[in-house]
Amino acid sequence: MLIPIVVLICAVALTLVALLARHIHRQDAGTEKMREVASAIRSGSEAYLKRQYKSITVIAAIFTVLLALAIRDPTNSWIGIQTALGFLLGALCSNLAGYIGMRVAVSANVRTASAVRRSFNKALKIAFRGGLVFGLAVVSMSLLGIAGLYLLFNEDPRLIVGFG
Repeated sequence: MLIPIVVLICAVALTLVALLARHIHRQDAGTEKMREVASAIRSGSEAYLKRQYKSITVIAAIFTVLLALAIRDPTNSWIGIQTALGFLLGALCSNLAGYIGMRVAVSANVRTASAVRRSFNKALKIAFRGGLVFGLAVVSMSLLGIAGLYLLFNEDPRLIVGFG
């Protein structure tokens, strides 16, 4: 069975996400003015995420109920609820990956700006690593969620549709 291998690869990728985020955070954050601007951007991005996640929570709750009630299959009376749970898990995984990506991106931006004062190559490395964190987080969270659904719902691949 490939699921344990997928989970292991995702665990390795999420460990890499944590290590890259820590590495980025340890880079020079620049001058006092650069840190002030970064702090304002961080505050704005946190406010944006907070507002966005409030809206998404309401919409996700509505769609979860609609999916649970609307999807029917004579061979599986639980398919609507299972699909709704898959949808909810997909929303949670997506939100978590978005949160990680936003936090690291804000941190990487000021450090990239600071690094470019010394070395274009160092700045590129920080910028690419910041993007890598988000990409790995999205892919890892998606694969973990799908693997979990696949195991939880007795390997019925139809239930992955709700996750998507």
